[in-house]
Amino acid sequence: MADDDEEKRNKLIEAILAQPEPETVSDLIGNDGPNHIANGIQVIGIFGMVPVQAHGKIDGHFFYFRARGAEWRIEIGGSDDGKQLPIFWHSEEWGTWPDAGYMSQDQAFELIKQGAAMFRDQKPTRPAPGDPRYERFVLQAWSDNAFGYEEAAAHLDITVEEMEARAIVANIAWPDLYEFSRKGNMERKWKKGLTGHRAEAYARFPAFFDALWNWSKRMIDEAEARKIVHLDVGDTMASIAARYDIPPPSDCYVPRSDDYTDVSLKVLEGLPPQAPRPESFVSAEEPLFGDEVWNAADNPQDFERDIIASWHRGEMGPARAAYFLKMTTEEFLAKAKDHGIT
Repeated sequence: MADDDEEKRNKLIEAILAQPEPETVSDLIGNDGPNHIANGIQVIGIFGMVPVQAHGKIDGHFFYFRARGAEWRIEIGGSDDGKQLPIFWHSEEWGTWPDAGYMSQDQAFELIKQGAAMFRDQKPTRPAPGDPRYERFVLQAWSDNAFGYEEAAAHLDITVEEMEARAIVANIAWPDLYEFSRKGNMERKWKKGLTGHRAEAYARFPAFFDALWNWSKRMIDEAEARKIVHLDVGDTMASIAARYDIPPPSDCYVPRSDDYTDVSLKVLEGLPPQAPRPESFVSAEEPLFGDEVWNAADNPQDFERDIIASWHRGEMGPARAAYFLKMTTEEFLAKAKDHGIT
C-alpha cells in the first residue's frame, strides 16, 4: 500500500511539473483562481508596495517572497505563521533603492520562478533536532533574517542570550539591526509592565528613561545620552540603566552593512567603528558548534585561552567574556591575570 501511495504521489508531481510555465502572474492566478498550479508553483497572491510581498507553495512547500529598497528575498519550506524553519532562503540586490519596493507583479513572479529554480537545483533538506548540523542550521537561518530570534531560540531550547553567545562562538554574525529591533521589543514590554513607583517615575521623567533606552539600542551615543542622563561620581551609563532593568548595548554587536541608503539604517550613522569580529573563538580547523563548543568539553583550556585572548584584543567586553566561561566578571579578570594578561 505504501508503495502504491508513493507511486501516485510521484505521478502527481510529474503531472504538475509537466504543465506549461505561465508567462505572467495573471496567467497563473487570474481566471483559474489562486489554487491553479503551473510548473509546481502556486501563488496565493502578490500584493502591496514597500514591500511587495507574495506567498504560496513551490512543489508543495510554503514560500514567502518580499521585495523592498534595493533587495528581494524568498524563503521556501517554512510556514505561514513563521514558526517553522525554511529549508531554503535566498536574497539578491535589485535595481536602485527604493525600486524593489515598487516592482510589478510580473517582475515579482519572475523572481519567484528564479527562486524556485535555485531551490530545485540545490535540493536542500532541513536537519532534524539531534543532527549535529541542526544548531548551526538554525543559527544561520536567524543570522540571514530567515527566522525570528525568539523562534530560533525556542527551536534550540535555549535562552535568547545563550543563542547570541553560541552564534558568536560559532562565528555566525547577528542579523543586521538585530540589537536595535530586539531592544525595541524589550522596551515595549518594559513600558507595558510598569507599575507602582516605576510607573510614577516614568510619568515624571519620560525623557530620562527614553534616553536610557535609545542609548541601549545605539540610537544615540553615550555623549548624547549624558546630556539628559546626568552621572554622579562613581556612576556609569550601564550602572544607571541596570537600576531600571535596562540592558546596555552589547559588546559584540557588529553591523554587517555599511550601506546607509535605507532610512531604517540611519540609526547606525555616526557610531564609532566597531571591533572586527574574530575569525574564530576556538582552536579548531573547522568551525565547531553546539554543546561541543559551549561546554568546551574537548578543549576547555584552549577555549578559556581563546576567550581571554579575544577580550585582550578588544573584541568583547569582560562581562561578555565572563558569560562565555560561566563565571563572574571578577572571576574572569582574576583568571586573565593568571594567564599573565591584565
